Amino acid sequence: MTAGYLPPSITKPTASFTRILIALIIGTIWTAFGYFLAWWFVLESAAVAASKIQYSLITSAAGIVVAIILTPKLQSVVRRLFTKN
Repeated sequence: MTAGYLPPSITKPTASFTRILIALIIGTIWTAFGYFLAWWFVLESAAVAASKIQYSLITSAAGIVVAIILTPKLQSVVRRLFTKN
């Protein structure tokens, strides 16, 4: 029996590639919107804030590439850590 905050095992399958990609795209849109609002507030110009969205999207795209590369590796590590021996 395992005591503590960690589950004794993971019985659910890992998330599919499509599901992970959709989550990453939603996160990208959410981040771009947040940066747009922040820049609009700081610069007091919606036009200038909108011109900065491309930089947020480029940064998020780089993050998506890294996440796509690391996700399968991290899923296998998590499976090994949380499954019963």
